[in-house]
Amino acid sequence: MTAPAAPAHTDSAPVSGVSLGALWFGLLAAPLAWSAQLMVDYALIAHTCFPATAMRDSPLLPSAHGIVLGVSVLAIIVGIAGIAVAARAYARSGGHHESDRQQFHDAPIATGRARFMALMGILASSLFLGGIVLHTIGIAMLAPCG
Repeated sequence: MTAPAAPAHTDSAPVSGVSLGALWFGLLAAPLAWSAQLMVDYALIAHTCFPATAMRDSPLLPSAHGIVLGVSVLAIIVGIAGIAVAARAYARSGGHHESDRQQFHDAPIATGRARFMALMGILASSLFLGGIVLHTIGIAMLAPCG
C-alpha cells in the first residue's frame, strides 16, 4: 500500500487583474529603453562627429543633437510607463505596505511571484530611469562634437 499522492501544486495559477505581459513590461521597459538610448546616441553621435579619422568641429548631420534628445525623451517616457505599469501590477496583486511580510509568507506561489516581479519592476525601472535622466542631462548640457 502506498500513501495517497499529494495534490498537485500549480505555479501558474493566474493572479486576478495582473497579466504576465504587464509584469515583464514593468520589469524590462526602462532597462531596454536605456540600452536603446545608449546605442542610438553612440551610433548617431559617433557617425556625425567622427565620419573619418579626424573629429569634426560640427556634426555632419546638423539635426543629430535634436534626434538624440528626442530619443532620450522617448526613453524617459518609456521608463515612467514601466514604473507605472509595475506599480499598478503590484497594487492589483494585493501588495500592501503594512502587511507585506505576512502576505508574502502565506501567499500562493503565483501571487507571490507576481508581487515579486512587480516590486523588482518598480526597482529596476526607477534605477534605470535615473540613468536615463542623468544621460539626458549630459546630452543637453554638452555639445555633440565638443
